[in-house]
Amino acid sequence: MAELNTLTQERYIQFLSIDMTAFGGQMLRFVDTSTYATDLPETGHVTFRGFTWLVFAFQTGGLARGGENLVRPAVQVMDATGELYAQLRVMRFGAGAPVTLYRAFAEDVIANEPSSPFFPERYVLAVPKKQGPRLELELATHLDFAQRKFPGYMMTRDDFPGLGSALLRG
Repeated sequence: MAELNTLTQERYIQFLSIDMTAFGGQMLRFVDTSTYATDLPETGHVTFRGFTWLVFAFQTGGLARGGENLVRPAVQVMDATGELYAQLRVMRFGAGAPVTLYRAFAEDVIANEPSSPFFPERYVLAVPKKQGPRLELELATHLDFAQRKFPGYMMTRDDFPGLGSALLRG
């Protein structure tokens, strides 16, 4: 794995896992880079942390943190043959399937260091959209999956009678 393709300026590699076992499918694991150990980069795989990750070109976006009215996070996957979209269609598009985006430093992946940091970000699959050769997986967090904010009601002083301006009056 010494020839691992690391084109990102930050020198980290992204891993993507989609858990379709609840829909009768399998765990899908992708990595956005290749070792070029095979004839074609698209048919290669990377082994890291005991799992085999398929080489699949994908790009993440909309992952802003903090604030209000944020753009939904999304993962764009190159699916020119439509194979992944067809698989999702059979499983009713997998709405609510757990999606985990991992990031690891390239040096740790090359060294196959099992105790290296592996930064997970957990989402759920909201809507897959097919746009030409690209498949866009729109993601949601567990809290806004139903486009609702928690708590769903306005808290008042009746909920916590000991709090409020009476505290300031001593």
